[in-house]
Amino acid sequence: MKHTLSALAGCIFACFCNPTVAYCDEAAAPADNPGYASDAEKVAEAIDFGVPPPANAPYRDASLDVEARIDDLLPRLTDEEKVHLIHFTTGMTAGHIPRIGLATFRTPDAGGGVRAEDRPGITYFPSPIAYAAAFDKVLAKEIGRAMGEETRAAFPHGLDSNGTARMLLGPGANIARTPLGGRNFEYFGEDPRLAGETAAAWIEGLQSVKVAPCMKHYCFNDQESDRTIIDVGCSDRAAREIYIRPFEIAARKSDPWAFMSSYNKYRGKWTSHNAELNDILLKEYGATGALVPDWGGVHGMPEAINGGTSIESSTKENPRRDRAELKLLAEGKIDRARFDESVRRALRLYFRVGAFDEGSEADSALQAKCEKAFRSEEHQALARRAAEESFVMLKNDGLLPFKGRTVAVIGPYADVRHAMSETDANLRRHGGSGAVKAAREITPLEGFRTVFGAENVFTGEGAVERADIVVYCGGIDHEYDKEFIGWGHLVPGDKPDIFLRKFGVKTQEDEILETAKANPNIVVLLNGGAPLSVEKWHKSARAIFAMWYGGEFGGEVVARMVKGEVNPSGRLPYTYGKELDDWYSMRLGEKSYPGVWPKPPVKQGRHLMGEPWQEYLDGIWVGYRAFDKFGIEPRYPFSHGLSYTKWVTSLVDCNRLQSDAFDCKVRVANTGTMAGRRAVLLFASKPPQDDVEMPEKELVAFESVWLAPGESAEIGFNVGFEELKYWSEKENRWLMPKGRIKFMAE
Repeated sequence: MKHTLSALAGCIFACFCNPTVAYCDEAAAPADNPGYASDAEKVAEAIDFGVPPPANAPYRDASLDVEARIDDLLPRLTDEEKVHLIHFTTGMTAGHIPRIGLATFRTPDAGGGVRAEDRPGITYFPSPIAYAAAFDKVLAKEIGRAMGEETRAAFPHGLDSNGTARMLLGPGANIARTPLGGRNFEYFGEDPRLAGETAAAWIEGLQSVKVAPCMKHYCFNDQESDRTIIDVGCSDRAAREIYIRPFEIAARKSDPWAFMSSYNKYRGKWTSHNAELNDILLKEYGATGALVPDWGGVHGMPEAINGGTSIESSTKENPRRDRAELKLLAEGKIDRARFDESVRRALRLYFRVGAFDEGSEADSALQAKCEKAFRSEEHQALARRAAEESFVMLKNDGLLPFKGRTVAVIGPYADVRHAMSETDANLRRHGGSGAVKAAREITPLEGFRTVFGAENVFTGEGAVERADIVVYCGGIDHEYDKEFIGWGHLVPGDKPDIFLRKFGVKTQEDEILETAKANPNIVVLLNGGAPLSVEKWHKSARAIFAMWYGGEFGGEVVARMVKGEVNPSGRLPYTYGKELDDWYSMRLGEKSYPGVWPKPPVKQGRHLMGEPWQEYLDGIWVGYRAFDKFGIEPRYPFSHGLSYTKWVTSLVDCNRLQSDAFDCKVRVANTGTMAGRRAVLLFASKPPQDDVEMPEKELVAFESVWLAPGESAEIGFNVGFEELKYWSEKENRWLMPKGRIKFMAE
């Protein structure tokens, strides 16, 4: 089946122009757009709303409950201040009302760390998909805390007029429904439980140092192709069980302080305007955080506020706009209850991150702690640990651990860095919003030289035949894995296929086959953030590793794995199919992915605009759920991952505590000869319900344990309604399945 990629769009910075509405470059705003002044009309008045409240006003007391502080401050605000609160102050900053003591704060992007390209290099953690591959919530929480500390440290108060960084634009929790998705490396795989639990843990760590997440992209931003203009249709069951589910899990477990709505439409309405969608999260699931649309993702503030938006990003301070919106409020075009809720959610965010407490003893102490932790030994050790836990050994026929001496390190990514650096700050080439400027990045070539000794590592012509083992560094890079920057219909949006990136005339697949003929002891390192095809050459490779984007220590960690100094323990966060049509979303044609165009796109200014639409025809059958349903044998299944030791996992018992709760005990034993970490996964198989088909299995829980040879451990899982429920479209609510539920552990 032919799959035509129509393309993507997007924005990273505040200052790009959405030709339809939300402008950060006010010179580009049309005259009929109220609230957006042209350069000639810009209002030069200062943000000064009068006499400050008294210094002993209760809202200034950081020891009080946040809701009590909000209740005290609300009556003290002018209407102009309330409108000001629900807009950003510059493209990437919010806050700034000196009269009430609200400081300005930054909101940088996130990937394998905070994006701070004009600052000293940060600790470079592996890409987010790696945290999912680790199946380790403790690790995710610790990385979240460390990233929060580096976020505040990279943008401290006093560095410039834009204030301390107090919100990080992540984590991303969209679903990998297609292996072609350009930002799969920023997300947490194909399973909503894995994505939600990993995101919740990361968020808990981040918020522990008073840095807000902006969990993204709510919802259905599962591809880069046409993402700023596409209209998505999805069944209620699939929406609830698959695509909204990670956000629900995070809302219930960590109560994120902010969410980012996506660019696309859902059932005919922009997500930032879509009360049907937003109220599921904000009201039904009880999320207390602010809803902040993606940069340029508001298409009119009356519609956005009425649809659940809390704060418009990417705007500038603009009293003229604020007065125009107050007029709309007075006329009833902005719903008063929705407006009041937006103001309250905005204030809740500002209080939570400490923007009202800047300069206080407690906030200064926390800031000093974060600055001391910046690129600390602990943070660097955590980056190394993340690589050790996340790299997946896909194949090993006994070649590894390698006990020989000489190594040939070849391939297009042998000595390539994937992060930005002092000499290369090109966002497009390094992943878009997920790009980071690393203080260090050890390449595979450098890593093997360190671990095996430079004299034992060969490169270049003639090296393959001379070496005891060959390490081929292949895969893809951020020219393929990327946020696609731009607006409207752009080509290409996502990856063109699932093959290794082609350089010149010869393909990587052919290079691997030729290398294996010259030296059969070949290990292939796959770089990239999504499933890749290994079909042409996997029989010729004696060992294969998936190493994502491994952070600053990735090249050294994989060398130590090959040598046997590190025991691989990562497991696949998505299924490796054999061909593109193995993924159900791809087999269903262009209406399913990447979407169809009832009318050709038309040029509007500099942009190709139109109304593409797609239907998630695959329903809940995403990833391993679909492979199981249709009996498709994958090359490597979800959760696959080999080790140098032997693991025996067994379900000891599973007792029903009450009608909708189970206490399951899983025993895991290390029966091999090498210590290691094991991620233990619990799956449930639910019986069919009337006319509702159930997946063969679903991940419901996971934990991680470290065991020495001969050791064993028992892990308890409490599984209840929240883990086992399904969405009934017939009754329009969550239900507990009737009948016998089977559990499986691995």
